[in-house]
Amino acid sequence: MNNIFVGIEWDLHLENELFKNSDKFDIVEVVPENFFYAEKIQLKHSIDQIKEMKKPIICHGVELSIGSREPLKEKHLEDMMRLFDAFGPINYSDHLCMTEAQGIEIGQLTPLRWSRDLADFISEKIIKVQNKIGMPFLIENITNTFVCPINEITETEFINRVLKNTNCGMLLDVTNVFTNSYNHKFDPIRWIDEIDLSKVAQIHLAGGFYDEDRVLQDTHSEAVFDESWELYEYVIKKIGPVPTIIERTGNIPKINCLIEEAEKARSIQNAAKKFKEIT
Repeated sequence: MNNIFVGIEWDLHLENELFKNSDKFDIVEVVPENFFYAEKIQLKHSIDQIKEMKKPIICHGVELSIGSREPLKEKHLEDMMRLFDAFGPINYSDHLCMTEAQGIEIGQLTPLRWSRDLADFISEKIIKVQNKIGMPFLIENITNTFVCPINEITETEFINRVLKNTNCGMLLDVTNVFTNSYNHKFDPIRWIDEIDLSKVAQIHLAGGFYDEDRVLQDTHSEAVFDESWELYEYVIKKIGPVPTIIERTGNIPKINCLIEEAEKARSIQNAAKKFKEIT
């Protein structure tokens, strides 16, 4: 992709500031589930403001539970599609994990057992999603709070198998790769080199904190880690500019802080683009 798109996740606490500073962003990410229970007046106000920005909109889901070994959540997808009609997004993404089991909401993005059979089962569900929504669908790698001790294949093999089976895109969360590499002691560069980067259609960047046990927590509550920026630069140098979203959903700072991070992502993309043009 030759064009450079950098944006942030739309947040109700920041929407007036985001609207006033819309010229600083190229794209807007919306989490539709945040609007499921919004009052009609608030929902209309947010939709009107987002659309008035005249920016491409992407919808990022958090509750499809595509990784559950259960049928596709048809009702949830139908609810999402009603909001798609309102927002008019260019793509829809969700996490390669499970958030529900046997009808019970788990309340978090739960890691999966990486096996060929589960990858194929998930792939069938993704194909159903693609056939229904009529736009690109992306899967996102998550922060693994634990790793199943009886995995059949590696995480990158698991993700690549799903990508190949479905031809869907990937939302590469660079910060999740760094977080997992720190907590589970592996080389994040090697992880990046193993993934099918040709499928990466979008990137997430975020921050978090080290808890009292020195476990890195993915909270989206702090500035993007320096290590995440370094890994992001490595990815962008390999694949060129990709739409990038700065995620900040807790400990919300002043809008200028988010603008600075967006500008940093844009400068990294510009540098990579110029380098590719020269070489």
